[in-house]
Order: sequence, then C-alpha cells, then structure tokens
Amino acid sequence: MKWRKALSSVKDPAQGLRLLWLGITYPPAAGGASVYTRLIVETFDQSSKVETLQVLVEAFPGEPRQVHAPGGVARVDRVFSYRAAKATRNWLSYFKYALDNIRLLQLLAKARQLRADALVVHGWYLLHPSLLPVVLRVLRGSGVTLIADVRDNYLPRSKLHRLQPFDQILCCGKNVLAHIQQDPEFAHKAHYVPVPLPAADVPEASPVIEQLQLQPGSYLFSACGIANDKRFPLLFAAWQRLLEMGYTLDLVVAGRQRDWFEQYAQNHTNGRLVLAGTVDALALHTLYRHSAAAVNVSNNESFGRVPIEAFAYLRPMIFPSGVPEFDELPPYCITRDTAEGVADQIAKVMAEGHFRGSYDISRHQPDRVAAETIEIISQAVRHNAQ
Repeated sequence: MKWRKALSSVKDPAQGLRLLWLGITYPPAAGGASVYTRLIVETFDQSSKVETLQVLVEAFPGEPRQVHAPGGVARVDRVFSYRAAKATRNWLSYFKYALDNIRLLQLLAKARQLRADALVVHGWYLLHPSLLPVVLRVLRGSGVTLIADVRDNYLPRSKLHRLQPFDQILCCGKNVLAHIQQDPEFAHKAHYVPVPLPAADVPEASPVIEQLQLQPGSYLFSACGIANDKRFPLLFAAWQRLLEMGYTLDLVVAGRQRDWFEQYAQNHTNGRLVLAGTVDALALHTLYRHSAAAVNVSNNESFGRVPIEAFAYLRPMIFPSGVPEFDELPPYCITRDTAEGVADQIAKVMAEGHFRGSYDISRHQPDRVAAETIEIISQAVRHNAQ
C-alpha cells in the first residue's frame, strides 16, 4: 500500500513532468531508434515543462552505463543486454531475452524512485511475449500515465489489443496512425507526431569517400541496408538494369554485414556493389552529399526518414511508395515495383539534377516534435489527475 501511495501522488504537470521512458538504443549505436532517442534526450533536457527524464536502453560495448545530459534534466541508463533485440535464435539470445524480461521489473522501482508522472514505452516492446503487461498493470493501478510510442506497423491488427493499457498512443507516421485507427477502440487515443530529424548541415568531411574508393557523383546511395524486408533485391536489380543501359555507377549501401548474400558478389565492368557497413552520422551525410542519387525502395516504412535527412544537399532522390507524407512528391516516389520501372525513375531524377520537390521539413524540427509530444503527455497526466 505504501508503494502504491508513493506512485499515486502525482503533482501538477505544470511544475514539470517526471518521465520514465522505455527505449531501445542510444548513440553510438547506429540506426533510426538511436537517433530518435538522442533527439528526445536533447530536446526534453532543454524543456521547461520537463523536470526529469530517465530513459532506459540497451547496453553498448565500451560505453558507460549511465549518461547525463548537459541540462541536468535527462539521463540515459543502459540496463538491457546489448543486441538482445536482434535475436539470432540461439541459446544465448534466448537467455538475454529472458534476462531482459526480468530487468523490465526495474520499471516498478524506478517509477517509485522518480515518482513518475508517466511511462513512455517504445512499440517494439509490444511485439513479443514479456512481463511488460504485468508491469503496466501495476503502474496503471498506481496512477502512472501510460503512453505507447509506436514507431512502425509491425504490430498486426490481431495484436492491437496490447495497446489497451495505454492512455495515449504516439504514431510516428500517418500510415502508422491509420494502422492503429483500424481498431475503433484506439482511434481516439492515437496521435500523429512527426519523426524528429537532426539538422543535415554537417560541415566536417568524412574520409569515407576515400576509404571506399568512390568517385563523387558516380554512385547511388541507400542507407536502408540489404535486408529483403527493405526490398534490396529490387534496388539491386534496378542498379543492374542501369548498368545495362550504359551508366557507370557504383551502388553504395549502408547496413549490417550479416544480411549479405553471395549472389550479390558479382563483378561488373562499369560499377561495384559496395557495402559500407554501419556508418556514423558524419559518414552518412558525406555519402548523401556526394551521391548521384539517394534511393529508398522499401515498402516497409512507417516514415521514410531516409533519404529525407539529405534534403539540405538537394541531391536527386527516390522515395518509398506507401508513405502518405510523400504524396506531395509524386515525381520522386516509386510508381512501378519492377527493376525496369525503378531504373527508369532513377535515370530520370539523375538527368534532372538537383532535387526540385517541395516538402515542409519544419514539421520534423526536433524542438517542435518535442513540444507536441510533451503536450500530449501533459494532457494525459492532467486528465488522469482529475
């Protein structure tokens, strides 16, 4: 009973929110989830409407277990196993997953210590069986507001019921919002909050061009990896088609080495396939800046953060289909899901030169996204305090 009382004494959120955030990764880990967590930490740390933010993520080799943001408001705790989310289905991965399930119980103690107003949960934690529903039930009964942060469409409609404990649901893309709103029970809880994007103006130069032996303006760049669920085989076939059309182009892909298939190891007289591996932000933007075109052919995107990041460089671009935010950019969205169709579109945008589309990038400014997110959380906390 004492524990429940300690949590239920929620103060006026106007005095500053006390937030516990269940995330996945944090820099120097690569990927969109890591970038997102960093931007949340940086913006919330500067917000006058947040008293405390404690973010729980996975560990990273060689990095401290705890990171304090400069403003003294936000803190990152690396409490979960490194790459446990990337299960390879061996005994070690299952052990890590079981151990991290036990670690989820830490949320109860941390919520009490923090006297948390709200817990924000990354949608990844809803995909697999875990102890989280038990933790959420206890926290909800103790007066903690629960916010789901859904970053993709991986949660099938048959499992949307896992969103029932949450007071509000953040959706990072319009198609994520539409996916959640398929279930009338959650339609009124779901809110579209754009993906925050870091500034693309990176003045420093990375040696990645020289390291990969690339010629500026003579390669296609994809930051989406070579996994099948990102439709890399389609991009690979389109690139081969461009070579057959007489283009001299390398295809450079940033992504995990483990997705490599030997069928991609083919010699071409007028182009190379270059797997850059996992690259840091500096190398990423350098590769964008000097590419002949930035390409994303995936049809599995909640929001195509890639290659929106490269807008500042005005490079020719190909955007994924099926993302409502890009409906205003029809010349640059995939219209034919064939190697010939994609190759023709790439050739067309390269011939046009600089990107000529119009897109309101301001909606993705981190400060603006943070303000929207904080307001949704604050309203939910105030509603539950009534």
